[in-house]
Amino acid sequence: MKPERAAEIKEELAKIAKSTVGLLGPIRAQIVNAEVRGQQGPQRIEAIAAIGLLTLGLEAFSLDRSPNLSTTVSDRYIVTNNGPFSTVETPEGRIYRCAAILFGEGTASIKCE
Repeated sequence: MKPERAAEIKEELAKIAKSTVGLLGPIRAQIVNAEVRGQQGPQRIEAIAAIGLLTLGLEAFSLDRSPNLSTTVSDRYIVTNNGPFSTVETPEGRIYRCAAILFGEGTASIKCE
């Protein structure tokens, strides 16, 4: 690839990254509203874990910097990606350990304890 073309591609990627940063807030709000509304107990914590991990993935994809290891969901819960498992800390300080469960091709869930 010619150096000029490589420079053009880098410029375009920077523009795309900037525009996706502006989308993170609205996407996050929609996910939280859709997933957390009306859920209670363990399902609520599992939904929050999924939202937090999705948010971390979106941020890692869209930002040109080191990915964060934790994020805040619904301004009250802290979700941390610990590699093979994640944790959800509630406003009361209770911490749940969550792991992905794979059921088959393209099907997965999150279980928190």
